[in-house]
Amino acid sequence: MIHYYYGDGKGKTSSANGALLRAAGSGMKCDLVQFFKNGTSSEIKVLKDLGTDVYFCDFQNMRFFSKMDDEERASVIRSHNENLKKVLKGSYDLI
Repeated sequence: MIHYYYGDGKGKTSSANGALLRAAGSGMKCDLVQFFKNGTSSEIKVLKDLGTDVYFCDFQNMRFFSKMDDEERASVIRSHNENLKKVLKGSYDLI
């Protein structure tokens, strides 16, 4: 099952984390792919402790996509594409 949260406003990360927490707590194999996040959110440790695989962009100077230059955008896109390839090779109950 794939859940995809997007759009303007608040609540996307919280909604995704809630779904992952419930699924992982029920014994499901879960994966989190965070777009435009750098993996430093405090909930990442808890999700990993529950066995959730977590992928995020390895771009260190993360900021809004519209503020990036072409080289930075290309780097972020490459990172996301690599993460998606890894996820699609896996076997997950919830992504």
